[in-house]
Amino acid sequence: MPLRRRIFMKPETRFWKFLEERVSEMGHFSRVEPPPSPGIPDVNYCIKSIEGWIELKVRSEIRYPFKKRGLLRASQRRWYKRRIATRGRVLTCVLIGRTIHLISAQASLRVRRTTTLDEFRMMCSLIILKTDTNLVQELRSCLMSDTYESNS
Repeated sequence: MPLRRRIFMKPETRFWKFLEERVSEMGHFSRVEPPPSPGIPDVNYCIKSIEGWIELKVRSEIRYPFKKRGLLRASQRRWYKRRIATRGRVLTCVLIGRTIHLISAQASLRVRRTTTLDEFRMMCSLIILKTDTNLVQELRSCLMSDTYESNS
């Protein structure tokens, strides 16, 4: 993609392009943008018959990333709760600075505007730098794991 087009992309779109280049070989990933109904996460995936959803978030503020707004909008919180009730697989993937944080749906619901970065990191299933050479393997492990909710 030409540099000029990337400069004018929304941060979540740039984040998705970064991830897509790395995860597309794992399985089938579909970006659902705009969502067909309020609250549906950004990406649906299927890896070796394991299906789930990923909500993408980008925060530029490092010290207090959720101060201006919490992690999820009200419609997303409702959708997460309905999906959790049916034991669906939902993860939130948050880019803060150069670090990717993967957090379960249950833990995502606990993130508030008053949540500090340290508290948030304690809730995460995975914290990894964008430049880490194990990024793809770590993401695959979390996306396919039955214990991805262990920190919730």
